[in-house]
Amino acid sequence: MLSTTKIEPGFCFESKAFDEKTLCVVNVCGHDSVGRALAKNMEVIPDSYLDDYGLDNLIIPISVGQPRKLSKKYDISIDVVVHSSLVQRCVKSNRLFDHYVTRLTTLAIDWILQEAGIRLNTRTCRLIPGKKYFESDTYNISQKLSEIAKTIEMGMKGELNEQKDSSVEALESKFRCTNQQISSETKRSPLITEVPASTGIKKGFLNDARLYGADGSSECSKPPPDPLMHIPEGLRKKCQIVDTRKLENGSSLPLKSPLSMSTSNDQPTCAGSLAKPISEWSVESLNQVGGEIVIHLKPPNFVKSIKDVDLEASPECIDINKTTVSLPCRIDVNGVSAKFLKSSMVLVVRCPLL
Repeated sequence: MLSTTKIEPGFCFESKAFDEKTLCVVNVCGHDSVGRALAKNMEVIPDSYLDDYGLDNLIIPISVGQPRKLSKKYDISIDVVVHSSLVQRCVKSNRLFDHYVTRLTTLAIDWILQEAGIRLNTRTCRLIPGKKYFESDTYNISQKLSEIAKTIEMGMKGELNEQKDSSVEALESKFRCTNQQISSETKRSPLITEVPASTGIKKGFLNDARLYGADGSSECSKPPPDPLMHIPEGLRKKCQIVDTRKLENGSSLPLKSPLSMSTSNDQPTCAGSLAKPISEWSVESLNQVGGEIVIHLKPPNFVKSIKDVDLEASPECIDINKTTVSLPCRIDVNGVSAKFLKSSMVLVVRCPLL
């Protein structure tokens, strides 16, 4: 029989069972006969690796004892045994204390479900502070550790019988999940399923069918897309859009332009014909925004500030240094304002509508 001195208590935690009424206590202990932590290639992990990296991606041998019924605070007591090298690191002085306690608790809950059939609620799991082993009413820690060592020894020799007392049988039958429940939870859908044979589609079902009607395909008979789709509808109504595709050969501008130049002998008029530019003023943009017309004009080289600008306004046009700009709507002459932007050398004229 194994010596009880080799069994080392680690920590204990409490958790409720799946019925949310039964309170269980789990004792995590250590014994050298369980087996050390292994890598994926089944090689033994050295202690230096456990100190630096913990239990992630390792194979942890574990043994789960029979659940015992208690009579005071807790209803069930379960012992879980791992190798002593893992339990020895479940102390607060170890920098990976939280890591080891969390990993071993999760591992214990999974194996209790597989070995004892008792599902513990992880949300109600709580570490019992200041306790390494929870003693029952009728068993002290030495008796419990002796039974754990005996169970491990019998399991190693393959002599573990299936004899259980009546209290354990009643306890397991009450809280153990049935095989049907466990299989339904762990059942996975097959990766490959057989496609059922169907007679919905038969060979030659399109022999008497036609893809197109008498008029043929209508795939390309849709109206052409709007070339001005990228311009918002509200902006189209405020601007004068010229379709250059419809212009005749030799003509590049519409017949009417908002800019007309006047000579020194003639007076500027709004309805007059276009004249040859003599003062080099050019209209960059003319937009109607809200209740006013905003005009951006590029001045000639000799204009350096607003002092060099001679601005006159009439209800139908404005005159800037003998340059006449026709307006699409009548404006309020008293509200006309101008601003010269020296940074961009642009004259901005705002004309409120009547």
